[in-house]
Amino acid sequence: MIGREIKGVPEDDYALLFFADIMHDDTTITHDNLTAQLMPKNAAPVFSLKGTLYEPGNKEGYRQFWAIYHKPPKAEYRNYLLERRDSLIPLDERSFKGAYYTPLNVVDKAYDKLTETLGHNWQKEYIVWDMCCGIGNLEVKHSNPRNIYMSTLDSADVDVMKATKTCVAATRFQYDYLNDDINYFGQLDYTLTNKIPATLQQAIKDGKKILVLINPPYAEAANSQGNAGKTDVAKTKISDFMVDYGYPSRELFTQFLIRISNEIPNATLAIFSKLKYVNAPNFENSDRFGMLNF
Repeated sequence: MIGREIKGVPEDDYALLFFADIMHDDTTITHDNLTAQLMPKNAAPVFSLKGTLYEPGNKEGYRQFWAIYHKPPKAEYRNYLLERRDSLIPLDERSFKGAYYTPLNVVDKAYDKLTETLGHNWQKEYIVWDMCCGIGNLEVKHSNPRNIYMSTLDSADVDVMKATKTCVAATRFQYDYLNDDINYFGQLDYTLTNKIPATLQQAIKDGKKILVLINPPYAEAANSQGNAGKTDVAKTKISDFMVDYGYPSRELFTQFLIRISNEIPNATLAIFSKLKYVNAPNFENSDRFGMLNF
């Protein structure tokens, strides 16, 4: 409601303003490192977001709103609210970014399967890279966070992890896995962004045991008849070099698999996945995609 009263702020950023607002009692802030900040000035709200200051168009409406509700929330709920940022993101953007909350009971089951498959010492033996980490739910159960690299498309996710102190010892960074560090010839060049930590680059170069643990986005580009899907959602730098893959190139999750298979060919992949790439007819005739049917 308040976001709509502020001119010049895209709907995608309303959630950031919401957190800045509710995590502030008009005197102090409950969390550091939030992307947006509320800075009351002369008893009126002023929001700082990405280097720009914004004021609500209806300041009296703002006061009336907070005369009904109370902030900040109780301490035991604050981190949970920040971690559920996915529920405040518009559906189209959520599909594109893969910004879906992975329930902790599902994470528990995944870790059981990883232990069953890789052995009881896998958390010590493997370096983990989650390049779709969101706010880090897949890693919170890990007992050796210094072995974890967590990257996400949205820098606000990194801010949330810092604010909630999620996996503090892990390496957390913003990275666009389908676009960053891909040069004109479709080759990887880490110097283009210098975002990939040097220690991770070295681990890849040395062929160390790397576990790719991901719950990737499952957005699909619309087909030529304009059926279900989102036009241009799959237009990435990776897709520019997937012309021989046919239909699978329209799927974001397959684009992740293609880059992973080329960048870290010896990695172990643990993916929250639909079965369509195994049994869907649209994938059947894609010979170059056969290597991904594990």
